Amino acid sequence: MGKGSLGGNSGRILLLWYELTSALQKSIRWCEVNESRYFARELMDMGYPGGVLNQLILIAAENVGLADPSLIVYEKRCLDTFDNLIKQYKMKKRDAVKFPTLCNIVNRAVIVAAISYKSRLFLQLSFATLFDIYQQEDFSENLSEYLGRFDVALQKKNEKQATYYAYVLAIFLNSKAQILTMIQRYSGMENKDLIQKWVEEYKRNNELLMLAGSIVLLCHNLRYPHGEYNDAICNHLYFLINAVNIPDRAYDMHTIAGKRKGRGFKNFFDEAAPVKNERFSNNWEQAGRTAYIRANQEGLGKAVKIIEAIKRNHERYKKPQKGEGIYSSASV
Repeated sequence: MGKGSLGGNSGRILLLWYELTSALQKSIRWCEVNESRYFARELMDMGYPGGVLNQLILIAAENVGLADPSLIVYEKRCLDTFDNLIKQYKMKKRDAVKFPTLCNIVNRAVIVAAISYKSRLFLQLSFATLFDIYQQEDFSENLSEYLGRFDVALQKKNEKQATYYAYVLAIFLNSKAQILTMIQRYSGMENKDLIQKWVEEYKRNNELLMLAGSIVLLCHNLRYPHGEYNDAICNHLYFLINAVNIPDRAYDMHTIAGKRKGRGFKNFFDEAAPVKNERFSNNWEQAGRTAYIRANQEGLGKAVKIIEAIKRNHERYKKPQKGEGIYSSASV
């Protein structure tokens, strides 16, 4: 599927981009290395290598997260190396597919995402937290009170309360700097280097999943190794990439094709959302699923819609900083 098959139709190109991105994410969730590499290469052929790497960073938060929090560090390093070489070569990103060195960076980044342990804890914690704020927050306290509650939650390692008040403060009370300072202060006790990387990534792209990740890392002791994918890359790197079709599970309720097929929650939760090689039981699975279903019933099926609804319902908060991202890449 090269550029010639796209026929110059910009609408079709965009539709195909979403379908391939969905296929890439589902393949990574299911630890399908060949399929993940193939769909990533197709996106590169379309001229989106940087988009693949940015998507892999989001996937590292959504679908790996606490199972191996070092993955996001690896993916960010790949993106930085890629961008630096683009500048060094004085070339356009869409031409990266012509350079084996640049293709190899993306290839390795895809492989490690596919073979890593998986967990959707951060994603479900984040969505459930936003919906809790929508349902129960009245913004009746002053800033100092909310900061105090966040501080207490961190001291007690209560990830539910800490995430709740961090979101209130970061999104609505324009206090991102204060909460990041508090997170970094407490990070001297547990997972300091990893937390710093997650905080840096949150600063870079303002994705709430990165904030949730830094908080959860404060509240958990990692009693297992991480970064094992480094030793397994070579087991896959030199295999030829075989062509595959976009799998049916990629056409879920978040895609146009999936909507045409009439797909809803059952298909999404049973076919599209599950992950393989899950490292531990996800204690946010049911809360996240319930929040997602109830939010959709109110027309709030995306995080950004919940944020907008809260803003409409409450006037007593300051506007978030310009550019604050709420899952800026579609979660599929």
